[in-house]
Amino acid sequence: MLALLIFSSVVTLAQQTPSENNAGIYHQRGNSPEGGTNYILFPDHQFVIAFFGGMLQGVWKQEGDQINFTTTAEPHYICYGRYVAELKGTQIRFKKPL
Repeated sequence: MLALLIFSSVVTLAQQTPSENNAGIYHQRGNSPEGGTNYILFPDHQFVIAFFGGMLQGVWKQEGDQINFTTTAEPHYICYGRYVAELKGTQIRFKKPL
């Protein structure tokens, strides 16, 4: 009975298309204390890549034996600062890039 169950599972997996087989959660180990990267591929070809301090999202496409990721994230800026009481009346303006 167990052999029949295993055989039917293998046959079912073999009948799926490659894109169905690739959907899932994958972890790439990192050597830093922050950890690695997690890749979450959805069956509808959406993906999320989660890593320490951020994440990316977009669509994925299988081409041969490779999976290509296209992000849909908009560019962002990083602003570091601190409060200095002597600097009064300073203005900083941000303009969206073209």
